Amino acid sequence: MGVHIGYQWTNAHILRGQQNIAAQRYKEALVDLQMAATVPDNLPSRGSGGGGAHSAEVAYLTGLAYEGLGDRAKASESWNQAAAQAQSGGGRRGGMGGGGPVTAGGFQSYYQALCLQKLGQADKAKAVFQSLVDSGQLALKQPVPAEASRGGGGGARQSPHLRSANTHYMIGLGYLGLGDAAKAKAELAQAVEISPDLLGARTALDALK
Repeated sequence: MGVHIGYQWTNAHILRGQQNIAAQRYKEALVDLQMAATVPDNLPSRGSGGGGAHSAEVAYLTGLAYEGLGDRAKASESWNQAAAQAQSGGGRRGGMGGGGPVTAGGFQSYYQALCLQKLGQADKAKAVFQSLVDSGQLALKQPVPAEASRGGGGGARQSPHLRSANTHYMIGLGYLGLGDAAKAKAELAQAVEISPDLLGARTALDALK
């Protein structure tokens, strides 16, 4: 029940990594991001709560840290790892396929697209951002499958309430990637209004203020 400790571990280290990058403490950021990617065996981590579910996000931020250190080769290597998943369809299927747009794969598609941008593939990145908006808007118009609210299909249990918040969050990320700050802010604000403890949406919204 509730948020798993492994999920909290990963999020805490990602957040600290982001803060270190913003403060230009790139070596410290790399340590945090490495920790985020590896949840200790003694911490509970079920379903999508572990570091693997954040692989594209960690790869993007790791690239930013290496870029800050002046190591463009390692930065590109990190971004290419996530971009390769997007181009093969691995990450995007998680967000656009049968699992619905509010699975971990949907959110990670955003970071895969940011990696594509960093690699100079702006058109491919734009297509991913647009698909996040389109699939999210479609999901809001459709009834929630019964198995989704029961945690069926092996995914994490999500109430219709949380699913709606996550969908607005994902649409907001899509608009953010497309450069439409006003629409991104509106969607993220709606996500936070529905679920005030939605950390990712709150962090993204605060960055727009």
